[in-house]
Amino acid sequence: MTSIDAAGVLHSSSSGLDRKGRDPAQFSMRGRVIWGTLFAIALVGGLGGWASTARLSGAVIGQGTVQIDEDLKVVQHVDGGVVREIRVKVGERVVAGQVLLRLDATQARSEHSILSGQIIELEARRFRLLAERDDLIGLDVPTSFREQTTNSQIAVDEETQLFDSNLAFRNTQLDQMQLQLSQLQQEIVGLEAQQTATASELELASEERTRLRELASGQLVETSRLTVAERDMARLEGQMGEVSAAIARAKSRISELQLRIMGMDSDRRTVAQRELRAVDAQLAELRERLNAAAARLARVEILAPTSGVVNELNVSTLGGVISPAERLLTIVPDDALLTIEFRVAVTDIDQVTVGKEVSLRFSAFNQRVTPEFDGVVTRVAAAAQIDHASGQPFYTADVEVSDDAANFQLVPGMPVEVFVTTEEQLAIAYFMKPFTDQISRAFREE
Repeated sequence: MTSIDAAGVLHSSSSGLDRKGRDPAQFSMRGRVIWGTLFAIALVGGLGGWASTARLSGAVIGQGTVQIDEDLKVVQHVDGGVVREIRVKVGERVVAGQVLLRLDATQARSEHSILSGQIIELEARRFRLLAERDDLIGLDVPTSFREQTTNSQIAVDEETQLFDSNLAFRNTQLDQMQLQLSQLQQEIVGLEAQQTATASELELASEERTRLRELASGQLVETSRLTVAERDMARLEGQMGEVSAAIARAKSRISELQLRIMGMDSDRRTVAQRELRAVDAQLAELRERLNAAAARLARVEILAPTSGVVNELNVSTLGGVISPAERLLTIVPDDALLTIEFRVAVTDIDQVTVGKEVSLRFSAFNQRVTPEFDGVVTRVAAAAQIDHASGQPFYTADVEVSDDAANFQLVPGMPVEVFVTTEEQLAIAYFMKPFTDQISRAFREE
């Protein structure tokens, strides 16, 4: 025990020692050291025993994204054009055949109208040419064609007027030729009458000449009278020849006119047939162009190729111009199955095989209320790829998500952490691996 006297000097008494003369404070400190040492030994021993017997399951961790098991349905337009309506938005569900976008149809409609008008005109012309080829008295036009459009009736009326005009001109030419034939025939009648009269005169002159020759031989008449008779005979024979030649010329002109009349009808049919072939060729070409124009006009409404959800929409401006084959939007089909594609480090690829169970954690969901989902590895890439950004190699693998995720909205592109379960190992192996690896490298160094 300690005390302080009046002078302020500290004194110690022997009353604070135990029976063996030891200080209790020293005994308390030593006990604590002993107990601490025993606790540390027990703790290390317990941890060592646990590490030597406990088996822990490992995992390969990879980063991935949600994808679908088939390609997204990409909506494009073969012609391009000006956007007039945007009828959908991202995340909206659409059905097959639904109008997604509508383009300006002014140019396509104008082209279709022009081609339709040209075809109507050619078809009406074809009816006229058929009538001219077959020598009809009018156009044989079906009522359905006349009532097709206002333009079709106008075209038929114009071709009918042209047909009537051509027919009138042809008839006028025929009338003129028939008149010429009649005149030539009358001329021949006159010439034949003249020929008959001349023949009669020639016969009388011949008899007169014979009689004068007999009288002249007996010197009963003057020789001059015989000479006059001979001259009349020659003149009449000349007239007879001229009349015969005139008759022959008239008959020749009649034959020519008859051939021209026959040729007019033949030429008319030939020209009509030739023009008909040209019109048929033009119609075939225009119908092909009209079909193409009709297809372009129908394509101003861009339709959904399949039922699904709009995943990406690249058109946002009314009046904007889209290029041919431009990627307008994408649709996730309703029947598409969601899968997970994730990256595996090349050092871990030996632990990722098809059939391995995995745990999936979606960072987009609230982790406090969303559990981890199970999955199974369905594909492992056979060769590594190179990340062009970092230059590091990696493998890809696919995971099929369990049905538990059906109640959550998983969309393509959503990030996900993948934990691939590996073989169980003793806890001490995890603690010792860094040391064993370092020792192994140390013994291999030169």
